[in-house]
Amino acid sequence: MFTKTQNNQDPPIFYFSFERGKLKDKTYTLQIDICEDPLCSCRNITIEFYNDNSFKEILSNITLDINENKILDRTDYNPKHKISGEIGNHLTDKDWYELLSIHDEYKSMICEYSDYSELSTDFPFYEIEKESELILYEDIIPFGIQIIIKIQDKHYKIVDLYCLNTKCHCNDAHLFFYQIIENNKPVDHDLYVEYNYKNEKWKIKEQNIETIDYSIFMNQLNESYDIKNIFTNRHNNLKKLYKNYRRRFIKENLLVQSKDINRNDPCPCGSGKKYKKCCM
Repeated sequence: MFTKTQNNQDPPIFYFSFERGKLKDKTYTLQIDICEDPLCSCRNITIEFYNDNSFKEILSNITLDINENKILDRTDYNPKHKISGEIGNHLTDKDWYELLSIHDEYKSMICEYSDYSELSTDFPFYEIEKESELILYEDIIPFGIQIIIKIQDKHYKIVDLYCLNTKCHCNDAHLFFYQIIENNKPVDHDLYVEYNYKNEKWKIKEQNIETIDYSIFMNQLNESYDIKNIFTNRHNNLKKLYKNYRRRFIKENLLVQSKDINRNDPCPCGSGKKYKKCCM
């Protein structure tokens, strides 16, 4: 069974207690390591087991896939404490859920405060530049803070998309409101709002239930979150990532076809800027 310190200690200390078997009544102090790559979508964590809070001697470690609820790797370092062989039979659904919560809470903090200016990931280049396809934030940064509001005893998850077209200079977050029905899985959206985070104005683009005053949704969202800063930062994070990807994409693809391009020529990405001021 997992437990953690309940005081204001930061970060908290985690423990695991065996309630049966060969290690019954044994309690171990844990060191939980979580991937710090904000762009990584895995839910793998590594847990190290220690005798006490001094963390001097590691007894065992295990690597878990929290998505699949399975053990990926295990190692015992002390023959008197064969923890890795016992732990699989002792992890309950509650334990797996606790680990999931620990992972997602920590990873969301990493995602919100990372510097994306030096990171890069893949984007659909032609769809963005030629079709102005909107990009879903959680498709790129999978563990950002979940934005959820409550309206009339119903919970709604807000999913945000953004335009990254280099010719577009909009300040819009495209917000889709999904009612969470069961198992925290959203169904079809009830509302689509275009929110300009610069002037803090919004307009309804689509609504699927005519009987609700949808201004309640935006008012509740604004009261619950600092939406101006959240959506500004999220759009900027995606812009930084896409800028790095676009540079790489052009060097690896388009410049092969444009070997004689000069600094002052139009950039082959189609932004309209000079190459030296864009993707050089």
